[in-house]
Amino acid sequence: MDPNPFFNGPAVHSHQNCSYCHKFQRCEFEKLRACAACGNAVYCSKECQRSHWPQHKIDCNTAKAQDKHIKEHTGIEHGYTDLLRWIEYYSTPMKNCMIAALNLPNYPHQERDSVLTIQITHKRDATLPVEHRFIIDSIARNNRNDNGHNSKHIIQMLDSEDIKKAVEFGKLEMGKFYYGTAMIMIFAFFSETPYIVIPIKKVFAIQKPTAQMKVTQTPWWIPLRNIMENGKKMRFCCGKLEGGSCCCGGWVHSEDVKKGNVFA
Repeated sequence: MDPNPFFNGPAVHSHQNCSYCHKFQRCEFEKLRACAACGNAVYCSKECQRSHWPQHKIDCNTAKAQDKHIKEHTGIEHGYTDLLRWIEYYSTPMKNCMIAALNLPNYPHQERDSVLTIQITHKRDATLPVEHRFIIDSIARNNRNDNGHNSKHIIQMLDSEDIKKAVEFGKLEMGKFYYGTAMIMIFAFFSETPYIVIPIKKVFAIQKPTAQMKVTQTPWWIPLRNIMENGKKMRFCCGKLEGGSCCCGGWVHSEDVKKGNVFA
């Protein structure tokens, strides 16, 4: 069984792949290169990057506009790009923390009414690696009937057309194994005056076997805070082979993991 500090089952995860041809990085033993403008899309070749531009240009231009807005009002360089890269870095532990927060064996389909909310603040220090550029202010599970300054926004997100589309996509993607779709909201604080807070929504589908897994630590948010405060990455492996290589590149099967070290 994969090491997982959140629940007693394999870690929910995805593999980085080319934004155009969807070739996995591990297939070709070649590092994917990020878009220099926004850092959000990654490509295995210049040809794929050029081919993907008609689809990517909206997101890319949005990132550049947000970076410019944040810099003009705060002096922070590439603040929005920092946020996108920070989210990508911690994508796997955030998803697994959400599974633990939902506690689905005891509260079936709580994903329909709950959101994992993470509030962070930019440190304004460009010398730090991206995984250390934000302070972790709070990690919480919010329900649609909670009272709070984000409650109205959360209800709107839970009932949005985007979520409905994500649910349908999850059913199509997972077929009979589909259980539900979970949502994570990241609120990134950049400035008090003017008030600049950027919300980012992430959704992912949950498989039925994952919904049966039991939480291994309480409070459920402690592993995520430890990971983020120490700039760690979760070790995980689905056991699948691509191009003759295990999906984790062998790092999950090292002596460190056998001794209980589940982070990189």
